[in-house]
Amino acid sequence: MRRLQSDRFDLIVIGGGITGAGISLDAASRGLRVALLEKSDFASGTSSKSTKLIHGGLRYLENLHLALTYEACVERQLLLRLAPHLVEPFPFLIPNYRGFLQKQKLSAGLWLYDLMASLQGVTFHRALSRDEVIRFAPLIERNRLSGGFIYYDCKTDDSRLTLEVIKCGARYGALPINYVEVVEILRERRLATGVKAVDRLTGEIFEVGARSIASATGAWTDAVHKLDDSQAKPMIRPSKGAHLVLPREKLRLETAVLVPSATEDGRFIFAVPWYGEVLLGTTDTDYTGSLDNIPVTNEDVAYLIAATNRLFPEAKITTEDVISSFAGVRPLIDSPGASTTRISREHSTFESPSGVIFVAGGKLTTYRRMAQEVTDRIISRLGLKEAKRCSTERILLSGVELGETADRLRAQAIEDCKAQGLEEDVALSLLTSFGKDYQAILKIIDEDRNLSRRIIGGLPHIRAEVVYACRFELAAKVEDILRRRTRLALLAGNRLARAIEDTAELMGKELDWDRNQIKSEANVYKETVGMLQTADRRG
Repeated sequence: MRRLQSDRFDLIVIGGGITGAGISLDAASRGLRVALLEKSDFASGTSSKSTKLIHGGLRYLENLHLALTYEACVERQLLLRLAPHLVEPFPFLIPNYRGFLQKQKLSAGLWLYDLMASLQGVTFHRALSRDEVIRFAPLIERNRLSGGFIYYDCKTDDSRLTLEVIKCGARYGALPINYVEVVEILRERRLATGVKAVDRLTGEIFEVGARSIASATGAWTDAVHKLDDSQAKPMIRPSKGAHLVLPREKLRLETAVLVPSATEDGRFIFAVPWYGEVLLGTTDTDYTGSLDNIPVTNEDVAYLIAATNRLFPEAKITTEDVISSFAGVRPLIDSPGASTTRISREHSTFESPSGVIFVAGGKLTTYRRMAQEVTDRIISRLGLKEAKRCSTERILLSGVELGETADRLRAQAIEDCKAQGLEEDVALSLLTSFGKDYQAILKIIDEDRNLSRRIIGGLPHIRAEVVYACRFELAAKVEDILRRRTRLALLAGNRLARAIEDTAELMGKELDWDRNQIKSEANVYKETVGMLQTADRRG
């Protein structure tokens, strides 16, 4: 924090989601002095509440957003190479019920998708017989089922991807700080020269000087724009995306499945095997409520369950089956008169009269391209003719080395973790979360063998991850650990209460909390979970 207040930076990035993380890495890797400020925790907004896909966006072809699809396919290919431990190719099933014309339309769209992707390591689509579809999804509705298609996209852990990009930026010299909220844009002669900020953990107010400022605040873009220009007009149209986590045995899926909506809105949702369960989402509805507490309503739950039961009638999903739920907000660039489904997911960048660069819109998959565009504008604005060109297409994440494949990384992680007495599922979880940096977790276990124990039985996260998150990932609250450093809050169900207490104890030892603070921090998150559960059932 002292460095934040004493240095004058080349760039302040406001917003610690995936786009801000990408800008921080890009700018720092080009030699700029960068501070990244996030008012809550890193990835606490939409960047931890997406559908966890790195994808070209098959449905964007239907809306003729060809440039966006192509750009996303290119970025998907890059991420497979830059983070093979965290971006996993995965089959997606599209069942077909409507006969020849629908089948031909789907086939043509998938061939175009394959040609735009041209992905190394990802197989082209293929047609499936009726029996093959049933083998991949045995509970699927069989009446009028004629076959289907398998195509390939990628899935990820969005919050871990964000954290790994932030950590990579820090290795290049960037200074990321969470729980610091920008409350004012400072100016001299009408030009932005820094920010006034408040430390939300201590209440301290201070100023940070910089030659340039970039806002990558997603759904909060309009609020930051108002700080810069009190007359600024709103440009963001928030669209809520709600998700459910269901037990995998309820659907028995061997692939992800595109599930048609049970209404007449023409949408589909994804059912994606994820961390041993099934992630179901998403909705796409206008949202006008608080951006800091986005509820999953009864209507959201009913919409998702109705679509699932229509395609998988034997599953008989009810609200009692839901392990957890969450919702995020897409920061769509408003297009008056268009439905949220029809609004483009393309991003927009612009410069305010004071010189602040804003980026809004976009999607998880294209964060690197968005970051490159913003950093190019910053460098041009500062007149840094000697600055390095963008190299993030070659910067591997999490200690992974060029040419290392996912299979090779898995084999090495299993071997290393076995030597520490860790089971295979733990090894693979550590690799997914940390890449080759899992070796730092093993060193922490050397300090105390008890840290090799699982936080919750049957789930692969271990106690050493809590220690690592406090030391190297700026975790400051119990929620930071359970919702974003790990995904236990989404997977633990009614076992979460005990995990909250154990996590608070471990954090207390690392962060020097006294007994009262340990109890308080645990209770704060218990109350938060209770509030969210109450909100979940509101109409």
